[in-house]
Amino acid sequence: MTGRLALLMALGAVSACDAPPRAAAPAPPPAPAEPLAVLSRQQIQERAEQCAKKARETFRRDSDGGAVAEFAFHYSTGLDTCFYLLTITRQETLGKKLLDIFENETYGEFLGLAAGEPPPRGQPATCRVESLHCASRGEWEILAAPYMRD
Repeated sequence: MTGRLALLMALGAVSACDAPPRAAAPAPPPAPAEPLAVLSRQQIQERAEQCAKKARETFRRDSDGGAVAEFAFHYSTGLDTCFYLLTITRQETLGKKLLDIFENETYGEFLGLAAGEPPPRGQPATCRVESLHCASRGEWEILAAPYMRD
């Protein structure tokens, strides 16, 4: 019995020697070229006001008379940008779009049924926030929520 245990330990030690070397830890991401400067209260207030004004202008441009539309916006001090969330309901369809309106960049989209019908009819046609895909309106709401708060 002792001989078998010694043999198993020797085999384990030999096989560990053949194991491929472990990869080194990944390098940390590079630091931004220029870190965001700390903004004064006045600068934050001015940018928040610009965000509100731009959100209202964008909503007037994007909304049409054939649908129920609403919007929300949030100035993110940490990212120094203005997020805009447009929600449009047409008959049975609900569309949502999350944008950075300072840079005119889309961060997320949702297109699905307005009523919460069970799958497969309830599967959204489009459901994504950045590179993450989602399978329901609830998942989209969870993924989009951090953009609308600090």
